[in-house]
Amino acid sequence: MSFLTAPTEKDALKHQGDNAISSSLPEKYGADFLILTPNGKCGIQRKHFPEDFFASLKDGRTAREVALMKQLDFRVWVIEGKGYYDGQGRLLSEGNSRWTKSALRNLSRSLWTQHGIMCEYTDDVDDTLSVVREWEAYLKKQKHISLLTRQKDKKLEDEWGKFDKRAFAQFFLQGLPRVGVDRAGTIIDYSLEKLGKPVPMSWDITLEDMCKIYGIGKKTARTLMELFE
Repeated sequence: MSFLTAPTEKDALKHQGDNAISSSLPEKYGADFLILTPNGKCGIQRKHFPEDFFASLKDGRTAREVALMKQLDFRVWVIEGKGYYDGQGRLLSEGNSRWTKSALRNLSRSLWTQHGIMCEYTDDVDDTLSVVREWEAYLKKQKHISLLTRQKDKKLEDEWGKFDKRAFAQFFLQGLPRVGVDRAGTIIDYSLEKLGKPVPMSWDITLEDMCKIYGIGKKTARTLMELFE
């Protein structure tokens, strides 16, 4: 664990145990936790809800912290704990009942759109520390491509844990425009009957050339070649 925790976060430090790294540096950035990575500095401000959350709004801490966080590359607010609301959506909290769910959501939206601060919500201090660790791991990665990657389904595997060629071909064809599961199956059946291969496509590349591509071994190359040959 390499993130820094402000000395004021005594309960968080206690939950971190012997791995805790206490430092006043996070406070200089308006944060309770500071993560230093090659990709930039990430500051995380923790607000226990509703007590500390509203107290910091009233005593001016929020304005000061938001201003200081502008020095950071990544800014996060963690709102820890849950509120309870009445039938009209008003918060059931002494002295703060004028706040509604809608108003609180708009406050979070203002933090994001006006100040570039992302809001996350956690249940307790352990959950908050999990979020901090997740951010630390996330920022250490050089690439984030999961949104651009079509996830493989376990259904592509047979009972031995190996990819079934038909299922693999069906998965491949679904990457084409306007081709869903049923249409992919129809294409495969027709192609097998007329062409003797599951995918009615071909490419001008040899197995040897395929193996020269960085990251593709013989096993992967053979599987791909079998689909098109």
